[in-house]
Amino acid sequence: MKRLLSRLRLRLSQRQDSEHGQQIVRIVLISLILAYVLLPSARHDLPHTQYVGVLAIVLTGLSLSLLLFGWLLWRPQRSDPRRVLGMLADYGLIAAGMIQMGEPLSWVYIVVMWVTVGNGMRFGNHYLYVAVAMAMVSFGSTALSTPYWQQNARLAIGLWLGLAAVPLYFSTLLRQLTEAMAEARRASAMALVSCLSRVEKYSGTAASPSQRPMARRRFCSQYGVSSTVLPKLAIAIATAT
Repeated sequence: MKRLLSRLRLRLSQRQDSEHGQQIVRIVLISLILAYVLLPSARHDLPHTQYVGVLAIVLTGLSLSLLLFGWLLWRPQRSDPRRVLGMLADYGLIAAGMIQMGEPLSWVYIVVMWVTVGNGMRFGNHYLYVAVAMAMVSFGSTALSTPYWQQNARLAIGLWLGLAAVPLYFSTLLRQLTEAMAEARRASAMALVSCLSRVEKYSGTAASPSQRPMARRRFCSQYGVSSTVLPKLAIAIATAT
């Protein structure tokens, strides 16, 4: 078992994105919802036929999640269709479950918000916009089809608008953070270029070419720069320019 888990972790660690993290979170969340649905209190709150429908929806979601995770293990490369299919499964099954169960499953709104922001954090702003649209359709359908939300229409409208406002504000912060990190990388590269220029200028004052390596070592010692970094500084010039 430990060997299998080690191979699984190794395979996932070699992937270039974090889709597997989203897949694992999906499986955990649906498992928690299933545990809640199986509680005696949840069973007693609903007629038997309605409860069976909710249970079938949750089990379907768990099965789809496991299938998507198996697909990811089989084909670990990036797959936009797999991402979109996972999002459709998330929002579609959440809406179906909330419509069937009504008030007892109203807390799943938190999951809708979490999944929406998570898609933006893992896959970028384009996926965040798609997730916001799916989330608003999902919860909007729930609010229009469920007596509990119809009786609390003002709350439903506020929460529905929040599904756009909160993630889109987060998107703005994420964009600003990305731009700040890019600017910091550019500034770091220019600092390295400046350092390399000073190295070359300093070593160029040596009496002969044979003395230049010694001059470079003295400069590195004086300014706390490792001599092994110098080739990387040269690469930084090409990258920055």
